[in-house]
Amino acid sequence: YYVIASAEASSNLSRFDGVKYGYRAEDYEGLHNMYKRSRSEGFGEEVKRRIMLGSFVLSSGYYDAYYLKALRTKALIKQAFDRAFEKYDVILGPAAPTTAPELGKSLSDPLKMYLGDIYTISVNLAGLPGLSMPCGFDLKGMPIGAQLIGPHFGEGRLLNAAHAVGLGSCWIHRAKEAFESPEGKAMKAEWGIPESYVGIGNCILGYVKGELPDDLTNLMVRAINLNNHIKQNPKDVANKRGLALIEAKIRRLERYYKETGVLPKTWKYSLANAELMLK
Repeated sequence: YYVIASAEASSNLSRFDGVKYGYRAEDYEGLHNMYKRSRSEGFGEEVKRRIMLGSFVLSSGYYDAYYLKALRTKALIKQAFDRAFEKYDVILGPAAPTTAPELGKSLSDPLKMYLGDIYTISVNLAGLPGLSMPCGFDLKGMPIGAQLIGPHFGEGRLLNAAHAVGLGSCWIHRAKEAFESPEGKAMKAEWGIPESYVGIGNCILGYVKGELPDDLTNLMVRAINLNNHIKQNPKDVANKRGLALIEAKIRRLERYYKETGVLPKTWKYSLANAELMLK
């Protein structure tokens, strides 16, 4: 990746010579001196490092040994992803080998900084859609990143999967807080819900395999809001009809989630339980 990226950077940035593109130095003597001073002053250390590396791998003596070999490896990586997506809908993996470093510290070690991208560069090489998202915290409280990778033109599937993972994460936090209360413990015992039943794999499987017009959590929130309006105005017929329609949708999704394994068979929807989970 870094061979190809540096070669492209070296080629693309060659136009920034201070004549038509980019920064131009103020004090110079002659055309060649203007080129040198403009590029020396206008580019940062990392950009200069990549230009030098790219110029090296594109030189006549090293083109076949480095750049051409990198292009062949890129094709092999794409073929490996194509074979993987014949079996799987999306691929879940880490976004970085470590959590976020302190400001400025990563710049002192370029090799370590390059290795920070080691899990995401294959997506760029294969030309695949991918996204990163938070998935937890380390011992120091720093957020941990995960990435989802989808097939070519699979952005819709990828976004659905990420949304399902987000719902699962929200559910885990909400369930943990709710189950600590006496009402929550009673609800958990009644439903027979294990604490870790909403796994990331189940969420993805349950959401990607079906095209849902709305998600269960949003419908439950809407049902709670409508019920609050009805409590304030019991004669509001329109809100009562709306609540009935939303609860019908919730029960349809409830059956679907039970069939796909996202919800346990003993899970039962009610406004009281919804308010407890989403408080």
